Amino acid sequence: MKRTRGMTLAETLLCVALTSLVVGTMAAMYGFAAVRLTNAYSTAEVLDQANEVADELERTIRNAKDCEVITSGSSIALRCRMPEKGVDVNVDGRIDLYDPSLVELGIEVYLGGKYVWFYPAGTGATYKSGSGAIWRAEVTGTSDPTSSDLDRKFAYYFDSRRRVPLVTRVDLSVDRSRRLATFTVRGSAPAGAGATGTRSKTIQVTRSVHWRNWR
Repeated sequence: MKRTRGMTLAETLLCVALTSLVVGTMAAMYGFAAVRLTNAYSTAEVLDQANEVADELERTIRNAKDCEVITSGSSIALRCRMPEKGVDVNVDGRIDLYDPSLVELGIEVYLGGKYVWFYPAGTGATYKSGSGAIWRAEVTGTSDPTSSDLDRKFAYYFDSRRRVPLVTRVDLSVDRSRRLATFTVRGSAPAGAGATGTRSKTIQVTRSVHWRNWR
């Protein structure tokens, strides 16, 4: 009768050690991949929101008659006067396409309409109060924006969640002689915890835009 040889203590300990090494390595690789994936999602989300604000700024500036930077203490805002006539093409409550008020000697003339503001404020959206969030307002005259002027479709989703909470700052400059506005949208979000710690992911988007309806 053939005898079955069992494992010695040394062989058992070696198997346990090798198994622990393999499992530990796989766990470390999984943790590393999970952190990198979380960081990638955070970066993509910040970039999406920064581009959303940059697109809205670019669209407003490009269609404006004139733009200027309004400074009050530490608050720096952009105010653009828009043409008086326009069409809401995509039915989102905002004018998308502007038409000339009249044509003189073959030259399109755009008369002034509302003022569109982009300004920093706290979560209450009160102008000259706090910072950390970017708000858009439409004002009929040259007065400062109030809560009744706030563009809520830019600020919130239908369920009252903020649309771009990761965008924290917009740096602005205007060269009115060249009809040129330059802006940098900055956003940040916490990175995934783990091997890389809790460093925030910061994104900035810079664009320069000429306004075209100045006549």
